[in-house]
Amino acid sequence: MAVELINRYVKSPWGIEWQVRRSLHWFEPSLLKELGSIQIESEMPEALQRREETEWAKDVRTTGHTAYVNGWYALAQQGTPASIMLYAEPIYRPIPSFLWWTTVPTLRILRTLAHELAHHLIATRGYVFEKGEDVADEEALANHFSATVLASTARKPSYRLGQWFIKDLADWYYTFAMTDWKKKDFRAAASRFYNAWDLCPENTQAGYWYWEARERLERPSS
Repeated sequence: MAVELINRYVKSPWGIEWQVRRSLHWFEPSLLKELGSIQIESEMPEALQRREETEWAKDVRTTGHTAYVNGWYALAQQGTPASIMLYAEPIYRPIPSFLWWTTVPTLRILRTLAHELAHHLIATRGYVFEKGEDVADEEALANHFSATVLASTARKPSYRLGQWFIKDLADWYYTFAMTDWKKKDFRAAASRFYNAWDLCPENTQAGYWYWEARERLERPSS
């Protein structure tokens, strides 16, 4: 049975459903087994939604990061199949609207879908890549699976171009974030450092300076 696509976000960016469907073409159908739906919403709710939420979700709320969560995997429950939530606001936030019909959103969505699908594979079959693998560090496995899927898109020129745009956007955000930092505009710096880090997670410097800017913002005024 095909995965149902449910869009609950009335202000969705143009073409987001098409982008999600295009992203799904990069997965073997067998990997989507037992996944009931992919749901699109604006962003992760700030208030607790379920009593059984993970420690990870609680930490996200404690650090005020709900607006930065790109996706979420929900386990199957009685009468309800497993699902993946996609949060459109954080996925599209760093992307200029003139790139919405390119492979840039596709790659952003694909990264999130692959990460959450890895959690689904561990939940349903007990492994991501091969039977017997160590799944103790589930987040690391999900990140590795996501990176592997993204790397496989490089054989298509349009996706290579999309990766170039993402890298260029990340560099742009990082450069202007440093300017914000020098001006002591730590709110703008934190936002742009995060965008650079989110676009290119391997940019650890952007991650470091994001947390530094957050710390400056949280210091009491003298």
